[in-house]
Amino acid sequence: MSQTRVLLVGLGNKTLPNTRHNVGMMALDHIAQHFNLTWKQNTSWKSDTAQTILKIVSPKDELQEYHVTFLKPRKFMNISGSCVAQAVKDLSIPLSNLYIFHDDMQRDLSKVSLKTGGSANGHNGVKSVIDHLRQHEFNRVRIGIGRPPADDRSHDVVADYVLNKFTEQELNQLQTTVFPMWTRDHGLEQLMDRTRFMAFLKERQKKSKKAKKKKDEWDEWSE
Repeated sequence: MSQTRVLLVGLGNKTLPNTRHNVGMMALDHIAQHFNLTWKQNTSWKSDTAQTILKIVSPKDELQEYHVTFLKPRKFMNISGSCVAQAVKDLSIPLSNLYIFHDDMQRDLSKVSLKTGGSANGHNGVKSVIDHLRQHEFNRVRIGIGRPPADDRSHDVVADYVLNKFTEQELNQLQTTVFPMWTRDHGLEQLMDRTRFMAFLKERQKKSKKAKKKKDEWDEWSE
């Protein structure tokens, strides 16, 4: 049985719960609650952490054991990269086993995508991680939070949008369609295998399109 260490990081601002910028932390909170994990403060990493072990049987019937560490930086988003870098160093985590959960304003609410490497796309939390790791080849789980309704994309408008709390309707959408992705149907285990997770996302997208088409047909028929 092979053993692999994995680090899952939820970006956000600990002092601003339920805000759009905190959706990465919220996703990890949901997963930790599902596994009945307890968050503990790690002063060396200046973060809250939890741990669990996942045992997964591969397609070749080989048992793989994942030692998973969850991490939520206690520093502000823009300077949280040092927390991540210290944990990566202490745990000797290869960057291929580092997953950063964060908000994405370029995608509609609840749209999820997986990206490895590349720029921060204007996300200051991801930029801080890149700066402190001096590398960009790590996994990003990008969770769509939508965009400000106005055409104005000035710094103040964007900051106000991401630092405001989700509406009750938005929270309900996340809690029913996004957060369970990693607690149902072995979703977290699938995340450890990029190929399986990408297939899972495509299947989810296909089902979503079918549901929308059916609704559009119903709306057209009922008019």
